[in-house]
Formats: sequence, structure tokens, C-alpha cells
Amino acid sequence: MTEHVTNEAIDLAANDDVQRDQTGASRSSLMRVEATMRELVGTQTEDPLIRIVREHLDAGGKRLRSRLALDASAALDAPEDAAIGWACACELLHNASLIHDDIQDGDTLRRGRPSVWSNYGVPQAINAGDLLLMLTTRAVAEMPVDAELRVTLTQVLVHEATEAARGQAAEIALVPVPPLTLLFEAWRGVAARKTGGFFALPVLGSVLLAGLDKQRAEELAGPFRRLGILFQMRDDVRDLFTDHGKAHPGTDLRQGRLNAVLLAHMRRHPEDVQWLLDILWTAPDRTDERLLDRAIFTLRRGDGIPMIAQHIEKTADRIRNDDNLAEEPELHALAIEFASACQEAVAVHARAQT
Repeated sequence: MTEHVTNEAIDLAANDDVQRDQTGASRSSLMRVEATMRELVGTQTEDPLIRIVREHLDAGGKRLRSRLALDASAALDAPEDAAIGWACACELLHNASLIHDDIQDGDTLRRGRPSVWSNYGVPQAINAGDLLLMLTTRAVAEMPVDAELRVTLTQVLVHEATEAARGQAAEIALVPVPPLTLLFEAWRGVAARKTGGFFALPVLGSVLLAGLDKQRAEELAGPFRRLGILFQMRDDVRDLFTDHGKAHPGTDLRQGRLNAVLLAHMRRHPEDVQWLLDILWTAPDRTDERLLDRAIFTLRRGDGIPMIAQHIEKTADRIRNDDNLAEEPELHALAIEFASACQEAVAVHARAQT
């Protein structure tokens, strides 16, 4: 792991000055993924839906799921042409979920630009997300693999997409009532479905493309599912310290969304539970800004972030010592690097407490 890891380290932006970027994915492969996604969407810009979807994709993003698919495939010597298709499917699915999540969460910004629904309205945003969702299966259908493997990959894709939808529904249904210990575990279950699944998916397909069976795919993808939870925790911490592409710091609290930091803080500081819940239950347009500022300061300085840092450290250690991954050294190294970046990004803020 390099010495310059910061909060932005796992944004993994492409570096045009080197042959391979920080994830190891080659620039040529990433360019092929971008081109293939746009071919799948279509070029008829007079079509309003195609224009909206292309504009969303052109806004950029880390492309972390497609990079993970490319890196995992390279680590396992899977065919590159097939890996391109799988990377597209994973990225398109992720972007479909982003558009729909922004509608449900009321987020008006995405990647520093107006979100699709805030720019074009909720009906068109639903259509755009639906189109991307359908294109994921088309990406698999056009992969240069045999019919049996294509069916298996489609099943894997649909399963994780279904779990993500169920996770989103479970998150909305989370009610912040005692016991908070159980609520934190419920949140972890939601994160495993929503975020963890989209980190496991690229690896699942890459293992299958490498000719290994579904059991082996689950063994090797399991740690990446846990990495997805760490990534969500890292994002929840960042929400308090940067605008993270949102309108304001503390967007989760403002929008009434439970996150890992809030739940961890309330477990460690029961005296803060009621007034924090009062903010959580207040409509965004009625939130007292001074009270919100107090909440953000309190969450930054409390024991919630150190608790999250400890959880990430334990999970990162499990990944480093994972016997199944150790049998695939390049894939293991990829998981360790990612875990270490999450660990350091949160540890920076945890250390600021001491």
C-alpha cells in the first residue's frame, strides 16, 4: 500500500501518466468498458431517454465496480473480452441503482451535478434507471461465452440486483428504536445487501469466467461483500466531513437517513439519542441549521467514529488472514489494498478524536 493514502485514496481515479491505474485495470480496458456501455445505451440522442442516460454516464464517477471486475478477471486469468462485458454489466447495474436511490433519498446532486430526477423529473428518472437495469442483462447476453455460462452469469446478476432492491426496502423500513445494538446489526445486514452485493458481484462473475465453480466463486467473493460494508462505513464517515458531492455536510442526518456513524454514536452515547432522533425525524426544510451544526460537531467528536474504525480494523484483519483468498495471491492483494484504504480513510478521523 502506498504511503499517500487519504480520504480520497479509494476514489481510484484513472491516471493517464501510467499504463495501469491504482486498481491495476489497464487504461485500454477501461476505455473499452466506457465505449461498450455507450454502445449498449445507443447513439440516438434525439431519443430523450437515451440522451438522459448518456448524460448521466458522462458525469463520470469512480467506475469502481467495473474496475473491480477487470482487476479480478486479470488476477484470475479470465478472458479479457468476456471481462469487458461483465464489467459493463456491473457498472450499468450500479448506475441504475444510483438514479433510483437519488429519487428515494431526495438527493438533488450526483457527482457534483444535478441528479437525474432533479434535472428531468421523477418519471424520466425512473425510466432512465429502468433502461440501465435492462441493459445489464443485454450486456451479459452479448458476452463471448458459452450459453450455459451466460445463463449462470445472468442468474448471479439477477440475484444480486434482487438483494440490492430488498436491501433498499429494508433500509427504508429501519426504525431507530431500542435496542440500538440490534439496530446496528440490522444496518450491517442492509449494507451487505445494498453495497456489499455490488462489490461481491464483479468478483463472482470473474471467478466464473476463469472457469471455477459457483462454490469457489462464493468463497472468493465473500470477503469483497464485507469490503462493501467497509466502503459504506467509510462513506458514512465522509458524509460528516466533506460535502461528498452533496449539497451540505451531514446530508444523511438532514435527509433523515440512518447511517453507521449515527447508530454507533447513539450506542456509545445514550444521552444523545433523543435529540439526534428528533433531528432525524424532522423534515429537511424544517431542520434548524444551528441544531444540525451541533449534531455534526457532536458526531465528529464522539465515540461513534472510533467504534467504526475498530470494526473496519477487525474486518480488514479477517480479510488479510482469509485462507481462501490466500490461495489466489493477486486477488488477495487487491482485497487487502482496498481494505487498507478504507481503514486509513476512517482512521484519519478517528485519530483526530484523540
